[in-house]
Amino acid sequence: DAFGRIDVLVNNAGITNLTPMQQMTDADFHRVMATNAYGTFYMMRSAVPIMKRQRSGSIINISSVGGLYGAPWSIGYAASKGAVISMTKTAAKELAISKIRVNAVAPGGCKTGIIEMGEKQLQAQLKYVTMGRLGLPEEMAGAVSFLASEDASYITGHVLEVSGGVMM
Repeated sequence: DAFGRIDVLVNNAGITNLTPMQQMTDADFHRVMATNAYGTFYMMRSAVPIMKRQRSGSIINISSVGGLYGAPWSIGYAASKGAVISMTKTAAKELAISKIRVNAVAPGGCKTGIIEMGEKQLQAQLKYVTMGRLGLPEEMAGAVSFLASEDASYITGHVLEVSGGVMM
């Protein structure tokens, strides 16, 4: 309201529920989907009319390598982040004509509040990370900053994996 425009929207809300598929309740699955997938949709839908009026904008959705490759004990999280990727690509196709770019960042394990694990779990996860460590929030922020910038003016519908080499 203060500036009358939206230049960049970053959809960064996310929750997980580390539960085997057959033990996940309907309520837990819906809660993860509502936050990660529906939240992304609702925010894009709200920002797009403003971006269309100004004939510019950049939307960056935070997905996850779980959305690309799946993640054990995280079926709701992986499904919701896969939905974010699909929405990113679909919105990019719809909105390019309005000069709105839509991209996603797919972090691997990152030192944030969403990852709380013991040393044994951490070492098990790191065996899949070529660089042998978790990412840092500022490394994810750098990817988002790049996609929001004019340096990425010809990039839309892309999923930038920032994972230290997971699944190479």
